[in-house]
Amino acid sequence: QPSAFARSCCGGNLDQRRVQEFVHVFFKTTQHVGQNGFVILDAPAGFDFEQACQAQPLHEDYYAFIGTDTVVMNRLNNMGACVGSSYPAVVSLGVGTPARNRARLQVGGIIGAAKYYGFKVRVTHPSTYSTAQHTEWYLWTQDSNGYSIEGSYSTIRFNELRASTHTEFYHKSFGMYNADAGSIGVQVVNVRPQSLTLQDTDVIFYPIEFSVDTDTSLRITAPMGFYWSDPAAVFTTTTNGTSEPFPVPTVHTEVRNQLIWDSM
Repeated sequence: QPSAFARSCCGGNLDQRRVQEFVHVFFKTTQHVGQNGFVILDAPAGFDFEQACQAQPLHEDYYAFIGTDTVVMNRLNNMGACVGSSYPAVVSLGVGTPARNRARLQVGGIIGAAKYYGFKVRVTHPSTYSTAQHTEWYLWTQDSNGYSIEGSYSTIRFNELRASTHTEFYHKSFGMYNADAGSIGVQVVNVRPQSLTLQDTDVIFYPIEFSVDTDTSLRITAPMGFYWSDPAAVFTTTTNGTSEPFPVPTVHTEVRNQLIWDSM
């Protein structure tokens, strides 16, 4: 999961805006890797992990135990050297600067079978956007000898609940935008879990402002575990201070954590 979406700008030196972020990586193993194995993350061409890439554990809250009926996220214990390289070929961000779009992290601790793991790694965004960037994120594991154990058979999904019918490129891995969206407020009216209240809660998005007239699509994706109610029944098109009503979105039955506006 990315923590930034804007592209870098502009030219080979990215001197106007260099967008660096820690992308969060979550995965589940099926095979035992053992000690001193490797986790490899491949990004689309142009993304740059740098030669000495920076990989770190996630915030401690991600690893908290909150009940036997909830997935336990594990740390990659004893994270070692992270080395960036170009794969499958050198792609240049600028004169003499290769984009190292592969991060290979050695893990001193045991990577076990059938376990969930999470970590984050810093990456610099390219200055140009391509639809291919939605289909070129892959993750692999290797044992201590560098032999491949297993890997993702398709691009890493931005939303785990992506519907089987959502085959368009923009429904797959995340893509970049020309600039940040600006400050959009999100207010959750009732922050207690539904299991305690047996009630849904309102979520208010305000303000959403566009600097120019825009013909676009829009998605609002909630974290895993959150589900939107049927917008046709409960969506309110205005709130205090709004100047224009907002169109009513849809919710796909397989992707209940995502509001979708196909066109606006």
